[in-house]
Amino acid sequence: MSATHETDSSQSSGTLLHLLADISRDPELVERFTTDPQAVFQEYGIPSDKLALLRSRDTKGILDVITREATALLEDVKEPPIQRNPWPIHGIQVKSCTPNSGPVKATLELTVKGSLFAKNATLSFQTPTITVQATHVKVRTDRNGNSVLTANAVFEQASTYDVVVTNSPGNSGTLPSGFTAKAS
Repeated sequence: MSATHETDSSQSSGTLLHLLADISRDPELVERFTTDPQAVFQEYGIPSDKLALLRSRDTKGILDVITREATALLEDVKEPPIQRNPWPIHGIQVKSCTPNSGPVKATLELTVKGSLFAKNATLSFQTPTITVQATHVKVRTDRNGNSVLTANAVFEQASTYDVVVTNSPGNSGTLPSGFTAKAS
């Protein structure tokens, strides 16, 4: 884990919890922590009050901090924007596009259903040589990750398109041949 972690102590909620969780599953981090714990503490942005607690080996105090951090983390993810999920999630899925066909050179209102679409997701329709970017995209994702995206699109060329929903940063799902634009 060579990624840099939050260092602003005002946003350090969960840093001790994240450090301990990462140490439990990353042998490279364990090696780095063994040779230079100060560098790892700094990388994870562990504030001085939590460092003092660790040095004191106050098990009850450490457990209290971890419990508070876990509680705060769970509060944050009650209604999470998908991109803020604290641990990796499965990739997004695109399950349907309604309607699945329509005329060229007309503004079409489309509904795409799937899972784990981010609030700021984008919708495009692609062939190997054509990309149509949807406009007026609106996304709703419920607590279970079920998503409904509505948008408008205008197709200039008749073709069969893959339906692609992209979350930032670059995580996408595709419904192959999910929409056909037909010549009028």
